[in-house]
Amino acid sequence: MKLEPVKMPIIKTRISLEALYYYSASYHLNEAKKTLPELQKALKRYSELEKEEKLLDEKKDYDEFESVAIQIIDHLNPLIESLYKPLLEGVALTHILCVASLEAHINVLAKDNLSGKIFDTFDNLSVESKWLYFPLLLGVQSFNPGIQPFQDFSSLVKTRNALMHYRPKIEGFTGEPVPKYLDELGLTINKAEISLNIVPKMILYLANLMNKPIPDWINNEPFSYFFTLFE
Repeated sequence: MKLEPVKMPIIKTRISLEALYYYSASYHLNEAKKTLPELQKALKRYSELEKEEKLLDEKKDYDEFESVAIQIIDHLNPLIESLYKPLLEGVALTHILCVASLEAHINVLAKDNLSGKIFDTFDNLSVESKWLYFPLLLGVQSFNPGIQPFQDFSSLVKTRNALMHYRPKIEGFTGEPVPKYLDELGLTINKAEISLNIVPKMILYLANLMNKPIPDWINNEPFSYFFTLFE
């Protein structure tokens, strides 16, 4: 009996950038949170001194007024600004990396399911449009852009765009230790947590639409971002 030659599988390696970006975002958000206890303590002290300063008469209570002003200007302001530095870095990176993770994920799915002119056209769409149109191209129901989770995803993309295509903002002195436009730019821990949480929500929602399992890395941080494909 003649034996047929054994066909050896072709082994290929793929890097999971969507997982890499997601867990990098998680890491940077956790690093940003580490500054919160000391920052909250400094902000509380700042508020106390501000109230104390308002009760003093600059002329009648000059020495005490000067002492409070020096504590605020020479000590607390620089301390608060230095504590905000790692927080702002971590929060900004969280937003940017979360969008990168979601775009990488939808691009991987598109590469595996689309081809030719359809893929080329798809590849030129915005990240929001990719997530809206990809299910339709597969013949399944898509996201409703007016409800969750797409609303938070859309908000995340706007925040990322505002950071990546930054238009300088200037605010007059308000007596607050940091400018109010930080919230408008999404540079808060709360906004960053929403951004991080929307990544698995969008991926899970899409997997359900496609009737497919969610990627393993969503629930379990991988020990490596490389994985092997056999063809």
